[in-house]
Amino acid sequence: MIAPLAALIRYHEMKCGTEGSVSPSRASEEFRLLQSIPPELQKRYLRVQKRHSISAVVPVERGVCTGCHMRQPPMVTEVAEEVYECQHCSRLLYDPDVAYEHSVG
Repeated sequence: MIAPLAALIRYHEMKCGTEGSVSPSRASEEFRLLQSIPPELQKRYLRVQKRHSISAVVPVERGVCTGCHMRQPPMVTEVAEEVYECQHCSRLLYDPDVAYEHSVG
């Protein structure tokens, strides 16, 4: 099973990206990804997605939220295995290096 962080990022890319129209294979991929995301994280995502649309899930780069460009506390950038909310804009944050490791590993 795919890691929740990688599944969330891929799901967000599929829902908000420009990857073409909805096909049966795409719908089944979205369903498979949703099964890998814990229900509480799904709720958080839907809440933030309503407010921020295509920028609901963004990476943290050099300790800064790439959505609002505000510096994050060290705790957010040190524990990168989880998804955190930006304390300023509430977007869901992730470390792109950790997300890549989960997607290929």
